Amino acid sequence: MLQALQFVKHLGKTLHLTSSNLSTHHHLKLIYVVPAPRMKELNNQEFRPEDLLQLADSVDGFSLMTYDFSGPQNPGPSAPLSWIQYSLKTLLAAKGSASHGHSHMIFLGINFYGNDFLLSKGICVFLIFHILGAEM
Repeated sequence: MLQALQFVKHLGKTLHLTSSNLSTHHHLKLIYVVPAPRMKELNNQEFRPEDLLQLADSVDGFSLMTYDFSGPQNPGPSAPLSWIQYSLKTLLAAKGSASHGHSHMIFLGINFYGNDFLLSKGICVFLIFHILGAEM
């Protein structure tokens, strides 16, 4: 993971030095997409609060993937509110830091689809239904 974080830092700094085609005053930005916590043990997380602190100066924001909580192995809701709240609290809970000061950098990824789980002969099959803008 350390090499991946170093790459993201380097990419962010490079993009911040690169002007967009529209204006020399506007530099490119980097939003880093991160998985939501899946388990209670912070050491087993794919992206930890310490990682957020390490990257905060190199990226412009973090898109937290708060969707796909359930799957065919464990059918249920796609994004339960309690899990979203837990994910935010966990990600912003670095000890001995001002990580709450980075809350403005968090974007919640919200699913616009639902899963329909069908159990048949011990096998779980799921279908994905997308919500279209015209249906909202």
